[in-house]
Amino acid sequence: MAQCNSALRRTLPPLAVGYAAALVGLVVVVSAAPANTLAAAGLAAAAGAAAPPLAAATRALWTALVGQGPALQTAYALDTVLEEALFTLGPLLAGLVAAVNPTAGLLLAAGLGLAGTAAFAASPAAGAWPGRPARQLGWAGAMTGPGMPVLVASLGAVAVAIGVWELGLLAAARSGGTPAMGGVLVALMALGSALGGLWYGAHRWRRPASQRFLILLGLAVLVCAPMAITPSLLVLAVVVVAVGAVIAPVASTANVLAAELAPAGTLTEAATWVTTATNVMVAAGVALAGALADQVGVSWTLAAATTWVAVGLLVAVAGRGRLAQPAAVAGQRMR
Repeated sequence: MAQCNSALRRTLPPLAVGYAAALVGLVVVVSAAPANTLAAAGLAAAAGAAAPPLAAATRALWTALVGQGPALQTAYALDTVLEEALFTLGPLLAGLVAAVNPTAGLLLAAGLGLAGTAAFAASPAAGAWPGRPARQLGWAGAMTGPGMPVLVASLGAVAVAIGVWELGLLAAARSGGTPAMGGVLVALMALGSALGGLWYGAHRWRRPASQRFLILLGLAVLVCAPMAITPSLLVLAVVVVAVGAVIAPVASTANVLAAELAPAGTLTEAATWVTTATNVMVAAGVALAGALADQVGVSWTLAAATTWVAVGLLVAVAGRGRLAQPAAVAGQRMR
């Protein structure tokens, strides 16, 4: 995948236009024929497929702005914190807009997508990014880096847990007799994530990213394990802050690892793999939580989240040698 400013400016704006057009089409279809679920589903899928990969492009751009040194960890930590804030404030904004007009949220998303993509593509940082020439790596692209499949699989397992928490915490609040507490628990996890990400990014770490990733995953297992046995919602609130404080460093370290493990010329693609795996597996976790909460109860649902974090740790431990092998080193050994 060629990584250059001209490629960004050629590909991102058309994707944004397609994304916005699909959302507008979805509003038209839903307003004119609410029963036409097939067309609505198709347009929703088209919007998802056309969504500009701004997160991946931004993470690739960070390496050009700050290099591969310790500053990159700080940049990715800040990136994680900002993303967490957006994921928290976005649904709140959508709820407020939907209270006025149920379809206005989709139109707002279309407009923000267009404006944000235009601003990114026109920014001096994106324009000054020279990028690196692509290499012919076959259909697997960035995943030919020995450590990339390990990283994506490990982070994907953690993402399932995140999805389970999103719905499991709401179920816990409902089960505890205070449904409104569900939103508070989710917000507290986001707060913990922001605090943890800022603290982690403000420090310079001597250990390499591959070792830190393993340590943080192990810590995440220990911190989230009590969620299933908390005696009250108040105790659960304290635990979720701690969980969020660990998950943010896990995510930012994973982004640093992706930058180290990506073969030359595939940095944006590697970041896209990380982002896509996270989004898809979070959605899978939400679906899993919906089934588990009704079938086996809240405690087992939250225990399942811990199990998935443990799976992510086991995958990383099993592939620790590959995680510690940057793509440049791997390429030298292959020649």
